[in-house]
Amino acid sequence: MGSTDGTQIPLAYAPRVQPWTYWDRHNRYSILVPLSCDHDRNIISVTLGFTGAASDIMIQKHADWHLFPEDHFSLLEYLLGDKGMYHTARVVGP
Repeated sequence: MGSTDGTQIPLAYAPRVQPWTYWDRHNRYSILVPLSCDHDRNIISVTLGFTGAASDIMIQKHADWHLFPEDHFSLLEYLLGDKGMYHTARVVGP
């Protein structure tokens, strides 16, 4: 069993290209990075390339472990997700 959640990384300056897409709900420019870890707290997955305005659900749908669960999970392996995650057969919510 592991866990997954998105974290926002603030940017010092507004990006030059389409800065409005980086504006997040905390009124700052940021990028959103969903991290997944195993039961020993080792990071096992990072999905990059999304702006701070993106939601956890949208980014989850682009993560490798979501697109190809048979390659990343054994029969009884799951990830714990928060309320902002899309709950599937491999992601269990609160």
